Amino acid sequence: LVRRLGGQPGPLAQADPDHIGLWGHSMGGGITLKAATAQPNLVDAAVLYGAMSGDEARNHDRIFNYFTNGARGLYDPNHPPSATELQRLSPIYHLNRLAAPISVHHGELDGEVPPWWSEDLCDRLRELGKAVECFTYAGQPHTFTGEGDALFMERVVEFFQRHLQPEAPS
Repeated sequence: LVRRLGGQPGPLAQADPDHIGLWGHSMGGGITLKAATAQPNLVDAAVLYGAMSGDEARNHDRIFNYFTNGARGLYDPNHPPSATELQRLSPIYHLNRLAAPISVHHGELDGEVPPWWSEDLCDRLRELGKAVECFTYAGQPHTFTGEGDALFMERVVEFFQRHLQPEAPS
C-alpha cells in the first residue's frame, strides 16, 4: 500500500514509497521481523524494540504459559500446531531471506520478553553476515524510560536517517 500510494495526495502523502522502514515493539517487533523476512523487497530498514522471538514455538509458549496463564494463545485444541508448522511460520529459520539492515534494542531488565531472545537473533544475523546493530540497555525494563529511552530514540532516528534518507543528487 505504501509503495503504491506513498507520496500521492491522501493519508500517505508524506510517505516515501522508495524508502520504507518498520519499527515494532514487543509483539509488533515480532511482526516487523516476519514482514522483513517474508517480503524482503518491501522493507528497507527495520527496528526491533523488546521484540518477541523469531521462533513461533517460543512465542506460543510465552503467550500461553506466561502472559495468559493458559487462558489465551492456544491454537485450536483439536488441532494444535505441529513443530513443522511453527518452524515454517518462524522467521528465525528464514533469516537468510533478510535484505534490510536491522537495529535490535532490548532492556536488560525486561521481564516480559527475555533479553536473550534478542541476543540469539543478533548472533544468528551476524553469523549470516547480515547488516545488524544490537543494543542492550542497562537497567531498562520492557518499555524504556528516562535516559535509556532518550538514547534509544537517538539511535533509532540515526539508524533510519542512515538507511532511509534519499541520496542527495550529485
